[in-house]
Amino acid sequence: MTEEKLASTTINPTDTVSNTAVSNTAVLTCPDTPASSADLESLVSLSDKDPYSRFPFRQKCIFTLVVACVFFQPFLVAYGLMPALDKIAEEFNVSDTVVIIGNALFYIVQGLSVFFVGPVCETYGRKAGLLTCCFFFCVSGIGLALSPNLACYYVFRAMSAVGGNSTFSVGVAVISDIWKPEQRSKAVGCCLAGTQIGSSLGPVLGGLIVMKSNWRNIFWMQCGIGGLAMTIVAVVMRETKPNTPFSQRKPGQWFFPLHCTHILKGFAKKHIMMVTVSLIFALYINETLIVPIAAIMKPRFNLENELILGLFYVPQGIGYFFGCLFGGWYADYQVKKWVKIKGRRVPEDRLRSVIIFTLITGPLFMMLYGWSLKKEFGGMALPIVAMLLTGFSLSIYYPSVNAYYADSTPDLGGAAVMINYSARNVGSCVTAASTLTAINNIGIGWAATIAAIVCIFAALPLLFLIYRGEGIREAEYGRTKVLLEEKEKAEEDPCNKNVCVGEYGPMRAEA
Repeated sequence: MTEEKLASTTINPTDTVSNTAVSNTAVLTCPDTPASSADLESLVSLSDKDPYSRFPFRQKCIFTLVVACVFFQPFLVAYGLMPALDKIAEEFNVSDTVVIIGNALFYIVQGLSVFFVGPVCETYGRKAGLLTCCFFFCVSGIGLALSPNLACYYVFRAMSAVGGNSTFSVGVAVISDIWKPEQRSKAVGCCLAGTQIGSSLGPVLGGLIVMKSNWRNIFWMQCGIGGLAMTIVAVVMRETKPNTPFSQRKPGQWFFPLHCTHILKGFAKKHIMMVTVSLIFALYINETLIVPIAAIMKPRFNLENELILGLFYVPQGIGYFFGCLFGGWYADYQVKKWVKIKGRRVPEDRLRSVIIFTLITGPLFMMLYGWSLKKEFGGMALPIVAMLLTGFSLSIYYPSVNAYYADSTPDLGGAAVMINYSARNVGSCVTAASTLTAINNIGIGWAATIAAIVCIFAALPLLFLIYRGEGIREAEYGRTKVLLEEKEKAEEDPCNKNVCVGEYGPMRAEA
C-alpha cells in the first residue's frame, strides 16, 4: 500500500464510504489483520500531512551540511591522537596498550551516553541534543589538555565520549526527520563522509602537532572546534522534530523528566537485534584495520617522523570517504529498483547493497593487507592500496545499515538510531581493547584473517533479513497493534470483563 494511494483517498463524513476507501483502510482498522510497518508509516504521513515537506530542499541540504560538520570533529581528534600514542604513553610512563585500553573506556561511555543524550534529544529536541554534545566535547577538551596524570586523562576522555560520537545518533535522527526513506541513505552517506574527512586529516594534523609542539595541543584544538561547532548549530540549525514536550510546554515550565524506556524497547525487536549483531561483527574488521596502523607501520618501514606516520591513515580515509558517498547512493538505488520489481517499498531491500562488499571484497582486501605486511611483499604500495580498497568496501556498509534502523522502525524514530550507536560503541570497546593484543600475539597476518572471517559472519544476519525480515517486522507490529487496542479498551472501561488495567498495563482476564 503506497502513501500516494492513501493520500489520494479522502472520505467525507457526510457521504457514503466508497469501496475504495474501505479497501484502503481495512488493513488499518481490522483488529484481526496485522498492520505492516509500511501501513503504519503511511498512516503517520497522512496524519502529519507529509512531515518531510516542512523544510525546503535547500534548507535540508544546509542542515545535512551542519550535521556533517558536527560529525567531522570527533573523528578529527580521535584519529589525531593515533600518532601521539607513543608520546602520551611516554609522559604517563605506561605502554601503548594501556593507552588504547583507555580508548576502550571511551567506547563504553559512548555506548551508555545515548541513554542521556537520547532522552534530551526526544524531550527537548534534536537541536538541544546537538548543542549538549558540542558542549561536552568542548569542555572535555580543556580537561584533557590540562590532565596531570593518567586517571584524569581517562576521566576526561570518557567525558569527551558524551560529546563525541553521541552526535552521530542525534545527527542521523535529524536526517530521518527531514529526508524521505528513498533519499535517506544518500543523506546519511554525505554526513558520514564528514567523518572520513576527519579521519584522514586528523592523523596528519596530529602528527604535525606532535612534531612541532606538545600532544596536549591536540586537545586545545578539540576545544576550539567544539566551540565552533556549537556556534554553528546554535545559529544555523532549526528544530527538526515536531511536537516535542518542550515545544508544547506551559508558560514557565522549563524542566522535564528524561526517560530512556523508548530506547530500551528497541532491543526487544528481533530485526533490530539481528542487524545490531551484524554491525558489531563489521566493526571488528574496521578496528583491525585502523587501531594498529602506527604500531605496525613504524617498525615495518622504519619510520620515525610522526607526520609521515600520520599519512598512513589517509588511504583508508579516502576509501571511507568515497565509499560512504557511493554506499548511500547505491542503497537508495536498490530501494528504487526493488520498488519497481515488487510494487512497494520494503526496508530490507536497501540491505542488498552491502552483501557483495561484506562477503567478498572487504574480507579479500583485508587479508591482502595483513599478509602483505606479515610476509613483507609488495613494498609500501600494496598495503596502502589494500587499505584504501578495504576502507571503501567497509564504508558502503554503514549508510545502508544506519538508514535501515530508522526506516524499519518508524514507531521508534530517532531512538532506533540511538540503539545502533549504543551497540556499536559497546562492540568497539571489545574490539579496540583486543585488536592490538591479538596482533602482538599472533601477528598481523592471522589477525587480518580472523577479521576477514568475522566480516563474512556480518553478512549472514543481513541475508536472513533480506528474505525473512519483512515477516518478522509485520508480526511484531501486529502484536503491538493488538496491545494498543486492548489498552484503549481498558482505559475506556477499566472493569471490562475481558481486559483489565494493572500496574504494568492491560492484561487479559482469566476465563
